[in-house]
Amino acid sequence: MNPQNAFGDLIENYSDQAPGFFYAKDQSGRYLFANEEFAAFADCDSPNQLKNKRDDDMPWREQASFLQEIDHKVISAIDFFQEVVDIHHPLYGTCQFLTTKKRLLDNNKQVKGVIGMSIHLLGKNNFLGKYFYQKGRLYLGDAFAQQYLTPQEIRVYKTVLMGYSAKEASVILNISRKTIEYHIEQLRKKTASHNKGELIRKAHEHGFSFMIINHSL
Repeated sequence: MNPQNAFGDLIENYSDQAPGFFYAKDQSGRYLFANEEFAAFADCDSPNQLKNKRDDDMPWREQASFLQEIDHKVISAIDFFQEVVDIHHPLYGTCQFLTTKKRLLDNNKQVKGVIGMSIHLLGKNNFLGKYFYQKGRLYLGDAFAQQYLTPQEIRVYKTVLMGYSAKEASVILNISRKTIEYHIEQLRKKTASHNKGELIRKAHEHGFSFMIINHSL
């Protein structure tokens, strides 16, 4: 299975290095794969033990219906989900995650399920004040040498996080594909990323993805 969207880079290059948890489920809610960190949180010895299990089989089974409802919405209606989600674990207590989910597509762009990434937060407020807007620019702080994103770069970054191709983004933003590609290259330079997968990873890892997603196109 090879999802044809920006999350495909994460599958191929970052599934074992993704910050926090990285996983995918089929349309019936059965896990297809995950990284080692997610398997450990699920009390499994390896990602292979997760295959074909559902959230009803996990330590957070009491929230299975809630999580399945999100998956169903992503598959059938909204395509993209990002919110802070509380997960109640019997060993670790209540854990807060910045959770992103998107449709999982096959080579023929048919929906096969959902793919997700969940970043553990001590609280969403950890990121507030670290990144801020000024005159339409998003300043990225010390981790990125005080670089900032322009309003147009923010909009392009949002299309990357939502899994759109450069061609699709050019239609959505009503600018040329060449301009989209130029802005993606600038984003890669400013965040020291090598590809779209790493652009997505950096935004989640450093906690500013929710600010970009909430920015209007």
